[in-house]
Amino acid sequence: MDRETLLIVAIAMLAVAAFAVGVSGWILLARDRRIRHSLAPVGTDAAGHHRTSEEH
Repeated sequence: MDRETLLIVAIAMLAVAAFAVGVSGWILLARDRRIRHSLAPVGTDAAGHHRTSEEH
């Protein structure tokens, strides 16, 4: 393989890796947002303290 072909292959591999990392990031972001929206909302009690759904 000559030098130019090797350079083109290296750039293509870098582009594929960057695409894979980008897609993975979007998947993780979407999953995190979905989990965050499915959790019970946090309220406040009369004193203004945050109360979660586990506290009674």
